[in-house]
Amino acid sequence: MSRIMKQRKEMIKFGVCIALLFTLNVLSSFCKPQTGADNESYLDFEILDEQSKTCRLKRCVLKKIRKVDVPETVVISGQTYRLTTIGLSAFYNCDSLEKITLPNSVTKIEKFAFAKCDKLTSITLPDSLIEVKEFAFSRTPLSQVIVPKYVKAIGERAFDCNIIVDNENPNFSSEDGVLFDKTKKSLLSVPIDKKIYTIPKSVEIIAEYAFRSRTIKEVIIPNSVTSIGKCAFVDCWQLSEVVIPNSVEVIGDSAFWQCKSLTQVTLPNSLKEISSSLFEWCTSLKHIEIPNSVTVIGKGAFAKTGLTHISIPESTVKIGDWAFFSCYNLSQVTVPDSLLEIGNCAFKYCENLKQITIPSSTKTVGDWVFPQNCEVVRK
Repeated sequence: MSRIMKQRKEMIKFGVCIALLFTLNVLSSFCKPQTGADNESYLDFEILDEQSKTCRLKRCVLKKIRKVDVPETVVISGQTYRLTTIGLSAFYNCDSLEKITLPNSVTKIEKFAFAKCDKLTSITLPDSLIEVKEFAFSRTPLSQVIVPKYVKAIGERAFDCNIIVDNENPNFSSEDGVLFDKTKKSLLSVPIDKKIYTIPKSVEIIAEYAFRSRTIKEVIIPNSVTSIGKCAFVDCWQLSEVVIPNSVEVIGDSAFWQCKSLTQVTLPNSLKEISSSLFEWCTSLKHIEIPNSVTVIGKGAFAKTGLTHISIPESTVKIGDWAFFSCYNLSQVTVPDSLLEIGNCAFKYCENLKQITIPSSTKTVGDWVFPQNCEVVRK
């Protein structure tokens, strides 16, 4: 029995040694020390298409790398593949990366590919590039980037910096570091360090995530604008006042989400709906006048704001779920006879709301709508 146990122990030791050797071999294939520029030994690739022999750079294994020369071709299992794509989060949080060279074979840069590269201050995009996905260079301190002439698609907040578009590009244009579509009817991206900005009169659409800047203090919106996209001004912490002209008919969800310094808002009389989470977490917003054109106040529209009182206009038929949730300072609410529905938790945790009068026309009242100490009067 002791001999069998001894043999088993020897076999286990042998297995452990083999496993350690395998692990060291794998690690050395990824993290082999180099002199000068770091190279593809730190990079992990995967095949995209066998027929066209193309591949994607999947990730950078060594997060503390300083310099990378991305190869145009890669040998995988003895076969040569052409690199066309920088993959999802490939260099995400490579906070020591200072310089990277991309080959002229890359046509696509995927989401978050270079996000949070804290020391990457410049990059040259290859002429072959066609598409840059959302947030590709988000929170990376690039001072400026030049968009090549063949680029057809740029995702929301792909860049936080000044953008210069090649004059021959048929899809995009730029002015003063701001990205537009070619006709300058759509404002796509404003540099994150802008403090005051007047939108050109050619602009009709403010795109999703167009601003998202914690330094912007003042924005002047012209009468040419008809639509403001989802999250257009999200996290604009220093924006204190905004006048939205009557030409604007649609404001997307969360357009002013967490604008913590926002104290004054002028809404257009053409607006039909206060969209979901439109002013959520605008903690300095104490008063707002809702125009008579509004029929619906969306889910969480004014949740966690600093509102002290609110008058719902006669045009409104619905207050959505969580619409005024956790408005702790809200003490007075005027509800119109036109109101048909109040959603779940609409006034939940509005602890200073001691009384509210609901018209008989309101047929649907959700669950946990009011704070426990609020007297609900039916008329």
